[in-house]
Amino acid sequence: MMSSTDDEPTRSPASERAPDDESTGWVRTLGANGPEREAAVVRLHALLLAVAWAETGRRSGQHGLRGPELDDLACQAADDAVMSILRKITEFRVTAGSPPGRTSS
Repeated sequence: MMSSTDDEPTRSPASERAPDDESTGWVRTLGANGPEREAAVVRLHALLLAVAWAETGRRSGQHGLRGPELDDLACQAADDAVMSILRKITEFRVTAGSPPGRTSS
């Protein structure tokens, strides 16, 4: 659908779109039990740690931290992010065929 003010297509808010396969997979594996969940948590932490390292490195001139202090800050940020996601995992919407206790879109 085209907007009347420009040539850009209008997009639905994220809350109205169906989740993509990757997002659905994350919600399912992080909401599972056992080794599948543990492996997903390790993968998620690694992704978030890489982002945190990049961001702390990008901002290193702003806060004056270096070396081990910077690594510790990135690790704490990734740890906190994982815990926040895991606390809220049941609130995420997934597609049909999801495990019990999840909301289908």
